Amino acid sequence: GQQQQNQQNKQQQNQQNQQNQQQNQQGAAGNNQQRQ
Repeated sequence: GQQQQNQQNKQQQNQQNQQNQQQNQQGAAGNNQQRQ
């Protein structure tokens, strides 16, 4: 029902956030390498 849908949405949002954080870290590392 609705509760299960909410739980799935939360899990998807968490996964998306984690992926975004990883991409941000990789992007920052790439920028640092270029500046050196």
